[in-house]
Amino acid sequence: MSERATKSNRRLVIWTSIALLVAVVVTVILVDRIVYHPQRFLRDQLSSLGFAVGTEPAIPVDNVWFQSNFFRVKQVVYLGKHPVPSEAFALIGRADHLEALVLDDAEFDPVDLAAIEHSGSLRYLSFADSSMNDVGMRSVAKLKKIDMLILSSTNVTDDGLSELKELESVGELAFTTSGPVGGTKEINGGMISLDAVEQLKKRFPKMVVH
Repeated sequence: MSERATKSNRRLVIWTSIALLVAVVVTVILVDRIVYHPQRFLRDQLSSLGFAVGTEPAIPVDNVWFQSNFFRVKQVVYLGKHPVPSEAFALIGRADHLEALVLDDAEFDPVDLAAIEHSGSLRYLSFADSSMNDVGMRSVAKLKKIDMLILSSTNVTDDGLSELKELESVGELAFTTSGPVGGTKEINGGMISLDAVEQLKKRFPKMVVH
């Protein structure tokens, strides 16, 4: 190989390396702006409202965590064990890629759930032992699909449960049940009737009830 050809190949390698480096830098900047910046914004804003915020799933319930990779971003918000102000719901309602909202043991005004009505990605909701009621169920019913809905020990009644018929699909539904073995079970302390659950199962035959 001639000296001229060798120099040409070296220049080609150098320019190719520079182009790859630029592509990597641009990709990192785009990922940061599109993926991580919105996450940091939500995390910082919720922190300013007094919520403890983390970045891992194995943390207490009253936290926010994010899970993402290059192809998929998932945001999971846990706000529980203390009062949740309307400002928090307003922020959550604007969050991108929000898939799960956990309000176990939380005190909140169910009217504030109107902020999440237009979330296109929210699939998992848990309101166990919270102040959730029929008013909040009207907002939940405006979501398209729900993979999991936990209503254990809430103030939801048959009227609130019937709101879910407006959804396209419901995967799983969880309550608190009590009663003698082999006898009639009470759902959420009698707040919800077996008939209301059966009516909902007719609407969603594949729905699993716990």
